[in-house]
Amino acid sequence: SMMVGWISKKTWQAFYGTLAQLTNYQLGQHLPTFPSTTIDEFNTLQQSLTALLLKSDNDYRRTKEFNENASHEFQTHLSVIRAETEALMNHSQLNRNDAAHLSTIHRSTLTLSRVQNALLLLSKIGNREYNRPVLTNLQTTLQRILELYHESIELRELRLTVDDEPTEVRIDPGLADILLSNLVKNAIRHNTSNGFIHIELKENRFRIINSGTSLNTSTNELMERFSKGENGNMGIGLAIVKQICELNRFQLDYTVEKENRHCLTVAF
Repeated sequence: SMMVGWISKKTWQAFYGTLAQLTNYQLGQHLPTFPSTTIDEFNTLQQSLTALLLKSDNDYRRTKEFNENASHEFQTHLSVIRAETEALMNHSQLNRNDAAHLSTIHRSTLTLSRVQNALLLLSKIGNREYNRPVLTNLQTTLQRILELYHESIELRELRLTVDDEPTEVRIDPGLADILLSNLVKNAIRHNTSNGFIHIELKENRFRIINSGTSLNTSTNELMERFSKGENGNMGIGLAIVKQICELNRFQLDYTVEKENRHCLTVAF
């Protein structure tokens, strides 16, 4: 009986070793080296897995390189269009009609640039390029972001209240910054005149509540890529928030309460 158990354990040792290598492997890393085995079926399995991982890794690297190259070219030409448009807008002999058309072109280039950067960010998050989770103090991150958006909040004449406490969460610091920044920016952009923003940061959750308008679509749809709200803005910011939450296994909840109080909660 002991001999049978030993043989059985020895037989499956290579399988469990292969399983452990697969569990720890991430795209972009060196391909795993599977444990050697004398069992033909396991050898065949390992060869098939190696071929599959090699193809996936090559596809990942090609996609990553394409996205980065496309982004660089896109941003370069947008910068040229933007600079030339600004030069024309500053021309003294420009009539009002032409100035309006140039202003539309200029705004469109700025929008395209933001959208393209957001899409590249979504791709990077999906490819797990932000993958260095450490204990991150979200209170420090939040305070830095609120300082950054202080002027925008004042210009919109929004009332800001913050109830926060030291909160450490295991997350890539870059993603923590992007997560909270997008939530704060969303609350500012989709607020009402003389509205409010209330932020809570506790040990197990981050919550941001803001005044806003009624929705013509479901909150779930607003968190999808290219969704549009009342003012036609694309919901890429919330799509980024959703993807970060999925990557870190956070629970994201978006509800609209009485008097159009928009409440976004991230449970850690």
